[in-house]
Amino acid sequence: MRMLYPATLLLLVLGPVSASLAHESESCIVAEGKSTAVCHHYFEAVTVDLPLKGGIDTDCERIVVKVLQQQGTLLALLREPLVFDKQSCSTLESISLELPDVRAETDLLVQILLAEHENGQVKVLENPVEVIALRVYPDTMLDPLKRLAEKNSIIVYDDDGVLIDFFDQQEVDYISGFGTLSGTPIGLFVNYKDPERFLEDSSIRTAVIFREEVIDMPQVRAVSRDGQTRVYVEMKLLEDLQSSPLTQKALMKIINLAINPNPSDRG
Repeated sequence: MRMLYPATLLLLVLGPVSASLAHESESCIVAEGKSTAVCHHYFEAVTVDLPLKGGIDTDCERIVVKVLQQQGTLLALLREPLVFDKQSCSTLESISLELPDVRAETDLLVQILLAEHENGQVKVLENPVEVIALRVYPDTMLDPLKRLAEKNSIIVYDDDGVLIDFFDQQEVDYISGFGTLSGTPIGLFVNYKDPERFLEDSSIRTAVIFREEVIDMPQVRAVSRDGQTRVYVEMKLLEDLQSSPLTQKALMKIINLAINPNPSDRG
């Protein structure tokens, strides 16, 4: 059959090929050293436990934890520093931190500094012994999908129930099985036995097929022909949808790719 344009291939190799997307899969820019560091990715307004590299094994009077917001090369102190007294220096293995509310993706740096006695006073050393990079996401990432579902039927074929449970928890409208379709229907198939055969006799012209396994290499590929678009997700993606902002972000990009598969139109 005639191809309207070449198949679009979008690689999402964000972690080990056999693993699903992880919180630490994407790098952040660390402004202080103009270098990159592994990011920890979290949703806003949650309390997280950040492990320290082997704990702080140096004697000190106290540990000071600064949380800075990063924008480009600029850093601004987000809140008053946390202070841990000298009894914690040799035993502290992690930092419990409450993340702020954010309106957009926000990069934070957590600096771990030591304080020592100097001239009878406790002085905080300038150079941190550890810097942890965080990226915090708003809980509105799925709002575009919810708006899409108001005008276009989203039909979910999911025998495992992973995507259905997630949509139920996030209050995303969808149809399971048969129903009255509206707008431009979008079919989402999760581990469906033979979605291509089903789609041959269906009015669904836009579909995403989640295979939840790695075929050759983790990838997302879109094939469009005769006015139909099929997006094949050949990786394990859906198992941590509820907790992982990276996975939710990937899901949104995949659905957008299905709706608009032409690279020249996506901007």
